[in-house]
Amino acid sequence: MQTPLIYYRMKKSLIILICSLMALNVNAQLKHYIGLNFNMNYRFLNINESKTQYLNPIKTLNKFIPYNLSYRIEKEKNGLELYSYIIGIHDLGLDERYYKVGNYSLISYMSFGVNYSRLLLSESFLDVRVFAGINRNYMYHEQYELFFYDDNGEIYEEFYTGGYENNWGLQGGVNATATVWKGLFINGNIRYTNNPFSKYRDFRHLLACELGLGYKIQRKKR
Repeated sequence: MQTPLIYYRMKKSLIILICSLMALNVNAQLKHYIGLNFNMNYRFLNINESKTQYLNPIKTLNKFIPYNLSYRIEKEKNGLELYSYIIGIHDLGLDERYYKVGNYSLISYMSFGVNYSRLLLSESFLDVRVFAGINRNYMYHEQYELFFYDDNGEIYEEFYTGGYENNWGLQGGVNATATVWKGLFINGNIRYTNNPFSKYRDFRHLLACELGLGYKIQRKKR
């Protein structure tokens, strides 16, 4: 399985994005937001849900990055965010009704990106932003292609088709943060990702919803 290869090839892109965020850290009043987010729901819009309905999270992927991570620097109403997003699901072989040609047995998807954000609403405890940016996507998938059956009609061997790719994409969405106590806040995102350069039509459009916790650090001008 090629999943670990995804993480090794991301290092160069991650270093470039971190450097771009460090360039903002000048003598000014800045707010720093660090967030850990969970996948509440997501869908590849070109994939029929029946092709993925029995897939379960891949536990080994969580050893690399357990949550979706985000770090945003904000000055007044303008911000710059660095984030990661991960999906890892596979078939555990628990329901043979799912064994059909064309159904997915594995989807491993990770995205690193940088966003510009704009604060639209700021109340005593609630902030709402819109954001847009670019991302680097890494994806590996497998689909059932062929089955062999024994004399009793039971599957005894299956064959797969699939592929790996990495490419640039665009994404945008809405972010909301609600202050819980001092710098601690609840963080929510709705993200839409467009991967126009993907050679696999199924993975060109992703809609995702995240919910998590974060902490805000404010640095005042000296």
